[in-house]
Amino acid sequence: MKNSFSHVLATFVLGVFVLGVSALLGGCETVPPGKANAEISFAHLPPIVINVATVEIVHEYRPSYAKPNVEHLFPVTPAAAMERWAKERLRPMGASGVARFVIMDASVKETKLEKKKGLVGLVTKNPSERYDAIVRARIDVVDASGRAAGMVSGHATRYQTVIEGISPNDRAQAWFDMTSALLADFDREMERNTRELLGNWVR
Repeated sequence: MKNSFSHVLATFVLGVFVLGVSALLGGCETVPPGKANAEISFAHLPPIVINVATVEIVHEYRPSYAKPNVEHLFPVTPAAAMERWAKERLRPMGASGVARFVIMDASVKETKLEKKKGLVGLVTKNPSERYDAIVRARIDVVDASGRAAGMVSGHATRYQTVIEGISPNDRAQAWFDMTSALLADFDREMERNTRELLGNWVR
């Protein structure tokens, strides 16, 4: 009887331990709310064919991971979206040479906005934060002999405000939508500049 009770007690303690560990692991979830499968793609657009053998991606911008910079918290960071742009839009179709896509800036800065005072501030929801985003990149073309043969750059900026009391899911959605619009602007400028200024290298 005593052994049976000890067995039941041991089973109960083990069950509590397993539940506790599971709860701790669940608390470490870092996937942005509602955006586990978020993506920004350019695969539906026609490629920009460049007369080089390879396309390389260089991350010159290094995030600080500290405020006021918050781009690392985004469901899709601007840097990740820019890298995907290069992979899906730039297509090497030459026998030699390299096109280097250099990510120069991919930052988002948060600014706390001052709350309106008085009765208006009490009865209405006001913008509480503003996010200013910028992306800048260039394409360096190097010929077979290793000499610089061409360069083109492009950039885009966007800003977004959110109201006080916004939910984590809605904030993540606002960030995602801003990044998507930012990259659409960047795509238009970069394609236009590339075709105009790298004419001898673009098909």
